Amino acid sequence: MTNIFIGGCSRIPRLSSCIKIFRVFLVAVACAHPTPAFCSCGDPVALVKPSTMKFDPSVTVGNALDKYSFFNNATWKSTQDPQGRSKAIFEGTMNFGAFVGQSYNDIPITAEMAASAKRIIGTNKHIVEFSISANCDSFQITNSYHRIEVTDAEGKQISQDIPDENLEAFQRMYKNEPDLPTIALIIAVGIQPANQPPPAPEQASGAESLCSPEEKSMFTCRLEKSSKSVSLCQSKIDPKKISYKFGTPQKIENTLPTEKSGKPYLVYEQFGPSAFQFTESINYPLGKTIYILATPQGISAGLHVEGIQKPISMMCESGDSGSELSSVYDEMETLGFEVRKP
Repeated sequence: MTNIFIGGCSRIPRLSSCIKIFRVFLVAVACAHPTPAFCSCGDPVALVKPSTMKFDPSVTVGNALDKYSFFNNATWKSTQDPQGRSKAIFEGTMNFGAFVGQSYNDIPITAEMAASAKRIIGTNKHIVEFSISANCDSFQITNSYHRIEVTDAEGKQISQDIPDENLEAFQRMYKNEPDLPTIALIIAVGIQPANQPPPAPEQASGAESLCSPEEKSMFTCRLEKSSKSVSLCQSKIDPKKISYKFGTPQKIENTLPTEKSGKPYLVYEQFGPSAFQFTESINYPLGKTIYILATPQGISAGLHVEGIQKPISMMCESGDSGSELSSVYDEMETLGFEVRKP
């Protein structure tokens, strides 16, 4: 899969593993005033917009979506699928600037982050498909998803759809509440200043790599409240040989894997209902001890040592480290490293 973004959103962001056909049906109250132009039921858009949803009959579908405070553009169209099923399709474009001041995991969105996210992401739309029943007396939501559209470094247009699990995003929009996936997306990719390109991986963390001249530095970060750093180093001869190193450039204290250790593996953990609630980790086992480099949503990164009497957790100093580690995770997954469940 092509990596589109830095950080938690280079998945978008890890969301490839979450993409699946979404089919949650929510029957709505039928409209009493269809227009007789599109099919036997009339125009699907004219049927859907004046109607209400069972979970909130206080506002019409049209008003709820057209007047959502976090869209800067909203459009509707009527269509039919190959089987003759009539549909009304809504498309709203998110206004990143409207999310300034919102927060996610206690991280507030600043104007600079919103501007940077707009530059990196391009366009974030929310699309809802309403299917009209054959007897024209009701409709169902047959699809609800975010569509991210970007232009890559080669000028190629790339889009990716992110399903709206359990219609959570749709229901928040209906209540005029900020869209949580968009908030998480802005934070994940908006860390870089809007007027600067993302720095090269070997320089972004500000720490000196522990890799040898025969290796490529994939990731390096200086650990908080410590003079020590941790690096992931890829052999220039064998790209599947990726080593974990801990210490200082003057004294490397630990290198894995060894002849006595296990092979490194990846862990992807979804810790909430949203596709944006995930943790990625790169794990190096040594007997019962596991050295773990982990990033929640590509926002931050840290070193965790488990399987010892007093487990250790140390965060990386750099705010860019989460996005870098997330990119390494992607590359290792592409190279065929084992992905385990937590």
